[in-house]
Amino acid sequence: MIDDAIEFQGIDLSKPFFVPEKVDLTISVEVAEHLEPKVAPQFVRCLTECSDMILFSAAYLNQGGTNHINEQQHSYWAKLFAAHDFYPFDLFRPIFWGNEDIAYWYRQNVFLYIRKNSSAWQLIVNSGHKNMADINFMNCIHPDALGFSSHLVALFPSFIQAIRKRLFTVKGKKNNYAELDQGRRQSTQK
Repeated sequence: MIDDAIEFQGIDLSKPFFVPEKVDLTISVEVAEHLEPKVAPQFVRCLTECSDMILFSAAYLNQGGTNHINEQQHSYWAKLFAAHDFYPFDLFRPIFWGNEDIAYWYRQNVFLYIRKNSSAWQLIVNSGHKNMADINFMNCIHPDALGFSSHLVALFPSFIQAIRKRLFTVKGKKNNYAELDQGRRQSTQK
């Protein structure tokens, strides 16, 4: 542990859990997608019983990942939280959205849920923040989640190879571009 004062207790999150007394902030980051869909409502209920403020993220629909069995739109989770009078604040995405030092799933998936009319709610609202009026806006997808840039990077070597084949083909007869490429590499190493 980072701090010896932290007491860690492992629990099965697919079963109901509780903490002996409420905490200031509950954090569940990229966990819910690993739980069976049928336990999602119970998991959210248990989180809401721990605190009036919850930092929450879960993998988005079709995000992909190891052992992801419950990827959902963010509005799905918002509806589960709303059943317990918790509403999302989009405080982090506007700040982190373009920061490539942070994995895109954190930039896209993190929301702060707060119990309406709690002291935490009053603190955030009095600081000038508003809860999300339209939870469908939560479903915006980060461009990196679409995989376009990673696909381009993966395709780049094939693209270069195709260009070389075209450039080194003369009148239907292929030149040995591998030999030409090897010669180019040797000349640049000198």
